Parts: sequence; structure tokens; C-alpha cells
Amino acid sequence: MFILTVIPLARGIFAEELTYFTVEHVPVGALISVPLRGRTIHALVIREENAREQKAMLKQQSFVVKQITDYKTRALLDPRFVHACLRTATYFAQPTNHILTAQISKLFLVHALEGKKGGAQITVKQDVESAKRTFVLQEPEEQRMALLKRQIRERFAKHQSVFLMLPTLADIEVVLPLLKKGIEDYTYGFHNGMSKTAFTRQLKATATATHPLLIVGTSQFLVLPITTLGCVIVEHEH
Repeated sequence: MFILTVIPLARGIFAEELTYFTVEHVPVGALISVPLRGRTIHALVIREENAREQKAMLKQQSFVVKQITDYKTRALLDPRFVHACLRTATYFAQPTNHILTAQISKLFLVHALEGKKGGAQITVKQDVESAKRTFVLQEPEEQRMALLKRQIRERFAKHQSVFLMLPTLADIEVVLPLLKKGIEDYTYGFHNGMSKTAFTRQLKATATATHPLLIVGTSQFLVLPITTLGCVIVEHEH
């Protein structure tokens, strides 16, 4: 038996977290349907604990923990992304749902809640902890763009995709045309100003792509299911 802590993804729910128990394993980062006040709502699993190890805590609860017996669930977010959001919420003393809202595009979340395909959990094919390296580059814009182009070519040669993070739509509209020359078929821009149709089309393309990709977008699109992601570049950081 497992104890699940979830964040409700529905309007009119003022509780930051809800607790349920289930006999089946449900991974952190899963999108799940749960009962609440006579209706069924969507929720995101942020913590899973063994019920046997939480007996003392359960006995001290002033409320009854409900069981989930008939639910739908599917992978949505990488568990490491969820854990990072939890640590960020603790560090800044903010509600976890506020941090998740700030880090996940509304387009991505609505797409997932509507149950459409293409929002599968990211599968990382390498040990990111041992492979992670961080570089800081301070150069004039012209030289910086040239270095970005070289980095993209090198990553493509290694069959790795690149996510270029920019702060605003205006920045994307300037930088995207400069970098996509020659790789137009493998370059996608994501921002909150795009339509649901365009987002769905591009999400499907990136989720099923076998060729390395250049993704240019704001930070809220780091949750995209890019299985070959090998490099994240933060440009125009403030």
C-alpha cells in the first residue's frame, strides 16, 4: 500500500496538497484522476511513500485518508523535475503549486489535461549527473551567435538536441531566424503566445523526432519530451 501526496489541478480547490492511499505504485510526476467532494479532478503526484513506514503519521492525522480504487494515470513529468520544484519551493518558502505553475507552460498543462497524446514522460538515456558540465560565456552578441551555431552543429553531430532558453517572445523572434538557417526542418520555437493547434503539432513532432532538434523557447517549455536532449543554453539571462 502506498500513500500519495498530490497537487490538485482544478479551480476552486484551496488546499495546496491532498493525500490518498492506493494499493498500486504510482510514480512521482504522474497525472492522476482522484475523487474530491463528490467529483473527480486531475492531480499531479509529487510524493509517494510506503504506507507501512507511515503508520505513526497516519494515526495522528485528524482526517481520514481516502483510497483511490478506480483511477486513470499516465506519466507526465520527469520525477527529477518534480523534486527540483519541491526543493525550489522549500528554498523560497513558496507553495509548490505556485512553483510548478511558474515552471510549466499552460499550453503543456492544458494539453495533458485534455488527454491528448504526445505528452509522455521524458526518458533520459544517459547519467545526467556524471555527464553534466556548466559553462559561462560572456561575448558580444555577434561572436556569441557564432559560438551558438558551432555548439549546435557539434551537438547535432553527437546526435544530441539543444534547448536554447530565452526570456521573452521578442527575444525568440530575433534569435530564431539567425540560428535556424540550414536546419529549418529540425528547429522549433515554443512560447505562450502560440495557438493550441500549433503547440499540439510541434509537440507531436518533437516527441516523435529521431533527428536531433534545436528548440528555442522560454523556460516554461523545459518540460517538453525531448528524448535526445544533450545541451541547455540560457541566453539573455537577467
